[in-house]
Amino acid sequence: MELVKRDGFIKQTPTGRIPVKILIELYNQKHITDKYIESGINKLSSEDYWPIITAVKTVCKKAGITRLERNKIILVKKNLAYLDPENRQSLFRNIYLNYSENFNWAYFDGYPNIPVAQYGVNFSIYLLLRFGNIFREDSFYSQRYLKGYPNFAVEFHDEDLWTKNSFDHCYSIRTFERFTDWFGFTETKEIDFDKKEIIASNVLNKIFKLDL
Repeated sequence: MELVKRDGFIKQTPTGRIPVKILIELYNQKHITDKYIESGINKLSSEDYWPIITAVKTVCKKAGITRLERNKIILVKKNLAYLDPENRQSLFRNIYLNYSENFNWAYFDGYPNIPVAQYGVNFSIYLLLRFGNIFREDSFYSQRYLKGYPNFAVEFHDEDLWTKNSFDHCYSIRTFERFTDWFGFTETKEIDFDKKEIIASNVLNKIFKLDL
């Protein structure tokens, strides 16, 4: 938002992407990095390699913060007040609700286009508030989520067997890698390719309250 305000607009490429020059400026702020870019597997040659930018563009548009005019991203004038420090809480609420409710979390991955993790998102927040005081494996949370929403299991059967690991991985990516880590609610420690450990951050406990 500050960058769009500074320059007046961001002109997208003919394919509707953020120009690489702008991507590099944003990435170098290091607010949110990407493990594949950091490791050198991917290069920041397109926003497609940094998924959060696609999410930010979509959510800001849905939230009424930006709009597209002749392939230029511009700020909606009536919502410029979101940039004022005293309005950060309202900005956060708008972004959070639009990301958790209106943005399709299945957009980035090859798993079934069903709302695994996104449906009942506050149950995952509850689990983190309840159990996130220490590092726990991501499967600890995915299996508790599945008990709460067992109907999702049918989408992860192939012809021969129930692919538990596929469900766990889908839930983990959508919940932790591309939601709670992005919002600063959790910290993730990579154990190996298919295993992560998660702990809740202080930010989570400042924003959400568990009232039992």
